[in-house]
This record gives sequence, C-alpha cells and structure tokens, in this order.
Amino acid sequence: MIENTLKELCPCCEDSLKLTQIPDTYSCPACRHIYRHYYLSASDYHSEGGDYRQKEYDETAKTFNTFSLEGASARIEKVKTQISHISKFLSKNQTALEIASGKGFMLHEAKEVFKKIVGNDIHPSVANHNKKYNPEVDFIVCDALELPEEDKYDVVLAFDVLEHIEDASRFVEKMWALTKEYVVIQVPVDRIMPPPNPNFDGHVHYFSKDSLRKLFTNKLLFQCEYIYKSKRGELANGPELIAVFKKI
Repeated sequence: MIENTLKELCPCCEDSLKLTQIPDTYSCPACRHIYRHYYLSASDYHSEGGDYRQKEYDETAKTFNTFSLEGASARIEKVKTQISHISKFLSKNQTALEIASGKGFMLHEAKEVFKKIVGNDIHPSVANHNKKYNPEVDFIVCDALELPEEDKYDVVLAFDVLEHIEDASRFVEKMWALTKEYVVIQVPVDRIMPPPNPNFDGHVHYFSKDSLRKLFTNKLLFQCEYIYKSKRGELANGPELIAVFKKI
C-alpha cells in the first residue's frame, strides 16, 4: 500500500494550501478548493471495496442487491436529467467511455445515445454486475489512472469520481489522453465534511465552480464549454456541479 503524500499546493490553481480547523483538511484561498489528506491510499480504499460495494453486492447472483429496489427508477430519472444537461455535446456518431460505472444506470441510458460506450471501474464486482445488466457493453476493470490509452473516445464521462482521485492533476492528463473531444465531469458540491482519518468518506477533493474550471483549464489542455450547479435532488441527493470540457 502506497500512502498518499500530503500536498502543499492546490491541485487546481497551484496556490498554497492552508490548514483549516477541520483535522487533515486544507483549503485554497484563491479558488476555494478543499483538499482532504487521507493518510492511507484512496485508490486502495476503493479497490478493496471500501464503500457501498461490500454491503450491497451479492456474490452468488453477481449483482447489486439494491438494484431491484424501487429507488432504481428515481436514479434512472436523474441519469436522464444528467444527459439532458449535456445533450448538445452528444451525438449518435460518437464513441464514449464511462469511468467508475458503478451499478450501470448511466451505461444503461447512454448506450442509446452513443454509437458505442465502454464501461470502467476499479472493482471487479462492478464488471460482473454489468455483464448481466448491460451485457452489450464492453468493460475494463482497472484504476482510472491506469486505463489504456491506445483507444480514444469522442466523449469520456466521469460522474462522481473525480472527488475520489488523490492525484487530480494526473486525472486531467489521463482524460486528455483518452478523449478526442469532450470530457464530462460531475462532482458533489457544498457537502458536509466529516473528519477523514480514520472515518474516511472516500472524498479527497471538494470542488467549487472556480476550482473545477481551473483544474481542467490552467494547463491549456481543455477549455470549459459548460458548467452548472444543480439543485438538491436534481442530479443527486445533494447539489452537484456538472461540467463539459473540450479538448484543446
């Protein structure tokens, strides 16, 4: 296990981070980004099933137990809303990759939007589940930062994943390498932050509109085409930022 190294500079604008009154939590006065220093490995935390997967995955059925609950229909409606926000950037002629596909709700809807879509997740249980729920979708099991770059996609989708990535700058570079045209990002905003050590919630970064925009544009790899802050319950249970960045 490689422990995460404490950052001194903001990953979004490279200004100096300042320690806050919350343990292990640092803020950037320039772009209002918040960084949580998890002392172990955030990547290992997720690959070992440190979140919902341990409690919800049925090893016998190879599917997520909660998928059959009535709440799934509400989640699909949120996915349709996500697609509606970015629809002008999407077409049936495009190929797409979704990072951290989870229960496959976005894959299920997006396969009707794109010519082809590929799924990805760090945990094998997600691939097993999607073989049943989205059997026509190819799937890659690996850390998002280790995705092969031989295949390029017109659009890369990353919903509620960037806040979990320790090396946010490297993630942006990986997105640039993977996409031909657009990267669509969604991250939570204005959320409560419980102390991460040892009660880590999986979130390493807390973005503002300014910090998310600067992360993708400050090295001239992307330009921001669209950014929107949702109302509570519109895209997720809490408010979210959804943004489209175009490759330069």
